[in-house]
Amino acid sequence: IRGLTGIAEKKVSSQEDSTCTFIRPMLGLSKNEILSICEDRHISFVEDSTNKDETYTRNLIRSKVIPVLEKVYPGCAKRSHELCSMFATMNEELDAEVHRIRVAIEAHTPDGQVWSKGGTLTLAYCPLDILKYKSETILQRLLSSLYSDMTNGTDLDKINRHMYKLAVDAIRSVKNKYDRDPSVHTWPSNVEIKLFRNQFIMRNLNRIPVT
Repeated sequence: IRGLTGIAEKKVSSQEDSTCTFIRPMLGLSKNEILSICEDRHISFVEDSTNKDETYTRNLIRSKVIPVLEKVYPGCAKRSHELCSMFATMNEELDAEVHRIRVAIEAHTPDGQVWSKGGTLTLAYCPLDILKYKSETILQRLLSSLYSDMTNGTDLDKINRHMYKLAVDAIRSVKNKYDRDPSVHTWPSNVEIKLFRNQFIMRNLNRIPVT
């Protein structure tokens, strides 16, 4: 879904001790609409000299592809923006739900074992019942979020759809609680997902000793 949200109308970027907010208030307007606003309000403007350079993919699409699509499907550019806005809202709701689950996970994880001194997540632990009724999309995003924090964002591209599906299907399984035989999934960077005795355990084995 993230890849379908388009450019955000508002984005907060943080680097070290500074925070910068980018706001694009006219993102949903067409060029003609913006020019009309400038003309009505006598606002002078400058056009980027590279806008007409079709060696840039975005300009080639803007000048060659979109006009054809608009001719076949009038208003498609406007509807595409509306669709991106809808996906952006869905994306925010998913992130909010993942955040709520992570708060619950931290509440169950033993004190002092959540974050290492370097700010890296080391252990995530909670009753399996908190997770197993969540949707596949939410669980995949949760696992991705936890994994990213456990590895400082490295090797995330090595987690393929099949690996996510195996872990998610195991979490959502209602048939047993893995009382005798745990379900163990080993991911790159020595990260382990273990389902045992109705518990969800995800840990970076490079930082947490195996027990």
